[in-house]
Amino acid sequence: MARIKWRNEKRLVKDLKFYPDNPRKATKKQEEDLEQSLERFNLAAPLIINTDNTVIGGNLRLRLLKKKGGKRG
Repeated sequence: MARIKWRNEKRLVKDLKFYPDNPRKATKKQEEDLEQSLERFNLAAPLIINTDNTVIGGNLRLRLLKKKGGKRG
């Protein structure tokens, strides 16, 4: 079985796409808590994307970054 290669790269937030079938739904409280965390700590956990810039981990973080006008994810 082939091993997965992980790389850390910076991408422009405007180039990232939401995963349309994201099963996770956040409550208003969870969204507010994450927004406060982003304000305090910035983006501590990276977004996980696939090869076509679709976010497969971190759709709520992406939504909040876009809302705040973030440049890089």
